[in-house]
Amino acid sequence: MSQKLLCDECGSKYEPTLKKEVYARSDFEPAEYIRVIKGIAKIPTREQRMMYINGEPLPLDMDGYDCDMCHAKIMPDDKATCLTIWTERRPTPALWEKDFIQ
Repeated sequence: MSQKLLCDECGSKYEPTLKKEVYARSDFEPAEYIRVIKGIAKIPTREQRMMYINGEPLPLDMDGYDCDMCHAKIMPDDKATCLTIWTERRPTPALWEKDFIQ
């Protein structure tokens, strides 16, 4: 499973959907699905802005998020997109998007 927070520009490539098949099942691979939810970025929490390197916490700046594709800043009140990707071998992921966008 993959979860990404995207800036408005990177997110513009995706249409909102709760579950869309993007790759059909083959003889060797399971089907793959995406969920795309668009909204307005919330103010980040300290927990969301903590990176761990070799188990050691490294706090990041608290002014906004970073796009998981292009690394552009996503500031509170900016448009943002949450992208979730999973395969049919896993259950539909829980809604994590509400923690980052409104």
